[in-house]
Order: sequence, then structure tokens, then C-alpha cells
Amino acid sequence: MPKSSTTPRFRFTKNDLLAVAVPAGKDYIEVEDTEIRVLRCRIHRPLADGRPGKMTMLINKSVRGRHIRKTLGEYRPGAQGNKIEDFRAKARAELTKIDEDAAKWLEGEAERKADEITLEGAFGLALKASQRGAMARRDWAHAQTAFLAWMKKHHPYVTTWARLRRVHVREYLADQTPSARSIERGKAELSPTRKRLLLQPVAQTARYMWLEYELPNVAERLGLSAKLAKTPAPVYLQDVLAFLDYLKDKAPVASLEAGAALAGLAGLQLLEVLRLTWNKVDFDRGLVEISGEVKNRYRNRVIPIPARCVEALRRAYSNRPAEIVREIHGGHVVVSPQGRPFTGSSWMNYGKIMRTCMREWNPAMRWTPKDLRNCLLTLGAIRGFGGDVLEQYCGHAPRTVTARNYVPRLASASIGEAAQLEEQMEVFRRLVVENVEREITISNEKAKAKAEAGANVRTIGAEG
Repeated sequence: MPKSSTTPRFRFTKNDLLAVAVPAGKDYIEVEDTEIRVLRCRIHRPLADGRPGKMTMLINKSVRGRHIRKTLGEYRPGAQGNKIEDFRAKARAELTKIDEDAAKWLEGEAERKADEITLEGAFGLALKASQRGAMARRDWAHAQTAFLAWMKKHHPYVTTWARLRRVHVREYLADQTPSARSIERGKAELSPTRKRLLLQPVAQTARYMWLEYELPNVAERLGLSAKLAKTPAPVYLQDVLAFLDYLKDKAPVASLEAGAALAGLAGLQLLEVLRLTWNKVDFDRGLVEISGEVKNRYRNRVIPIPARCVEALRRAYSNRPAEIVREIHGGHVVVSPQGRPFTGSSWMNYGKIMRTCMREWNPAMRWTPKDLRNCLLTLGAIRGFGGDVLEQYCGHAPRTVTARNYVPRLASASIGEAAQLEEQMEVFRRLVVENVEREITISNEKAKAKAEAGANVRTIGAEG
């Protein structure tokens, strides 16, 4: 909404208020009463049929360092309406209460305001006070809609947050059941991650309302797990290279090898792999850009990638879908066997295809597709090239003020920042990519030597 502007003060009369014109480009204007300086009238733009816009009377006052705006009601001029003197009387009554005990008045206002906040309004306040990316906001909206629908069905009388009780939240959680697919896999209860996502808006809003309005925290100690209820499993380079060789020869679509290589050797997150498009791949310089819809702003980055990733990308590029399919679905790097990108909820189909490939390659492996990115971090921890540079390379949220604010993420109009980004590419290449490529070479040589040794043993046995 456009900002309002304040006209010079004048003593309110019906004719004067009706004569006030809202400036062009403004939705409303506020004017002050000279008789009671803290009394204001907010006048909105006239309606399309020529009738006067809505006029709201309110108190605008600083009380003990807090800026208070209390609405007194809507002013309706005319014989069937109300009088300006009525609002002046209300304003004087409020000012008397403030003069008598400002602290008590503030406490009463906070309590009254809290009692009026609806469930949806409380969610909105908590979301506004938090920092969340686009994907996290979608998860929030989905969970909020589900909770509000359940409350409307089972407890329709609970319309404000002040009337929400802990038993309602417990009942909602108990009413949630795993998906049919989870039940088929023997999971009779919701996973810790599913519980956290379902109740995250409720838990965060309950804490916000407790801190801001001193309402009970109805979602405290409900057994919600931390974000990582399951410790990330180490994934080793030799296994990833063997899996990539399998995908190179037997994957149902060539781009699956590219996706696995980017996750396993360059540390891309699962959705970063699936959202990558060809216009963000630089074959000549061996760079990929991760930007756009990302988990948080620190994941916006440009990184050099190992040669094994570039090779897999070139194979995927040469086996792109037909031109007409690309025009319909876009230029995504990783696509289904039908040439469609794994966008929206279809990313789960990518998981099914990859898990099938993993089982066919090695049934003993219990990986999930998102586990592949653990390979780079495992390798860095084992070989000693971890630290801040590797964290920046993988797009992890920084732990220090310096890393959060002074590390370039993407090239900009600033010559200095663009130059620094180029230097950062060299740092990534020297401290991350060269180490990865050296370990790939060593692993390939060991695998080759082992294969040759096995061939020699078989030859000797045959001769014997």
C-alpha cells in the first residue's frame, strides 16, 4: 500500500473532513484534530460511485517509548451516523486512563490486542518476523492450510490464537497418519521430519505469540525432532565413481549420470541438480551457476566442477530431448526418459528412478539420492581439505559474520565484486576441485591395478 501523507492540522468538522482530497497516488490520508492533538482521522480515497471513502478515527500517541495507534471506530457522517464529539469523548477517556496508570493501560492494550488476533493472523505475524526462502514459505503455507482446515472441521469455535490450547495441537498431531506408501514400507508412525514440517508453523507461531504477547506456548515440548533427526551417512568416493560408471552404461537416460556426478563430486543439493538448466552451464570454463529458486541466499553461487562432471554433462547435452520437447518443457539438465524435467512434486519420480538404479547396481547399498552429496564432504573430511572454503563451495549457511556478509555469491555490476568472484573461482579450483580430481585419479589407478591383479590371478589359475 502506498504511504500516507499528513495534512496541516485543523479542528474536525463534518464539512471539513468531507472536503479533504486524497492526493494522487495515495490510498489514504491522515489528518489531525487541533482540539485533541493525538486524535486522527484516516480518510480513504472516494469510492467509484462517488461516495466518500471510509473514515476511521484513531489515537496516535507515544506511551512510555512505545508508539501506539488505537482505533476508536469508523466515522459515518450524516443523520444516521455518529458525531465527531463522540470520538473526542472516547479519546479523552483513553488519555485519562493513560495519565492515571500508563503501564496498566499498555498491559491492557497488549492483552486486548492479543485476544483479537485470529489463527491466520498469528501465522502471518510469525511468518513476517522470520526469514524464510521461497521453498520454506511454500512448506509453511501448505502446513498452515492443513492445520486451519483441521481446526475449522474439529474445533470451529477456536478462531483466535488466544483460544487455542495445547490439547488441540496434540489432537491434531495424533490425527495425522503416514502416507499409504510409508505404511507399505512398514512405517506405522510419522517420520520425525514429517512431524517437524507439519507442526513447524504452529511451533514457531506459538513461540512468537509467547514472546510478543505472553500467551502460553501451546507447542512447547511436543517431541518434535531437530532438523536432522538422522545423522548424515558418509558416502565414499570409490563407491560414487563405480555408480557413475554404471549409470554411464546402463542408466535409462544419460542425464541421470550428470545429476549423480554433480551431487556426488560437486556437492549440489538434490533440488539444485533438478533445477539446473543448460544456460547456467559453462563447458569451456567448467563452471555451473546455482541461482534462482534456492533454499537460502547463501546457495546462490558459481562454482568450478571436476572434469568427471563436465564429461557427464557433455554426454547428457549430446543426448538432449528432441527440440519440440525442449520448447515445451524447457532446457533442464536432468530430465526423465520422456524428456520432461523433474519440477514441482515430480522430483519424487527422480528419486524412484535413482533408487531403482542404485538397487540394480548394488543391492547392499542403502543410499537415497540426496545422500550422494555427502561424498564431497566425506572426502574433504578424510583428506583434510574441508573448512570454510568447502562450506562455501557446497552452499552451506555460513557460521560467521565475515562469511555471511563479505563473500561474493554471484557477479554483479560492481567491478570489484566481479573481479573478486573470479578470484574466488580460482580458490575453489585450487582448494576443492584439484583435490577432488587428484583423489579421482588415485582411485581410478587403484581400481585399475586391482583389476589387473585379479586378471593375473585368474590367468595363473588357468595355467595351473
